[in-house]
Amino acid sequence: MADSADDARPAPGGRYILSDEQQNQIKEWVADKSANTSGDCPVCGENAWRAEEEVVMCPVLPMPPSDRPAAVYPMFILVCSNCAYVMQFMALQAGLSLVDSDD
Repeated sequence: MADSADDARPAPGGRYILSDEQQNQIKEWVADKSANTSGDCPVCGENAWRAEEEVVMCPVLPMPPSDRPAAVYPMFILVCSNCAYVMQFMALQAGLSLVDSDD
């Protein structure tokens, strides 16, 4: 797959790193979808969000427990810079592209 400004790039240790542009696009996407038009944190009331640079992989725990690897949902998170409250969002549903190789 060709490089794109919209692709999160793999990093050592299986981590996906978002560019500054992607982090800004995430904040714009959340602001566009938010019913909270002020953008204020529900805990402290500040409007001081930052998008974390890494995509978080949230495992789906099988029931009953299994030895097979768990499926994961890639998520991005926004953190309130004032009180550390965290919001997490499904990355693929939000249109964030994840690329596994430089093909």
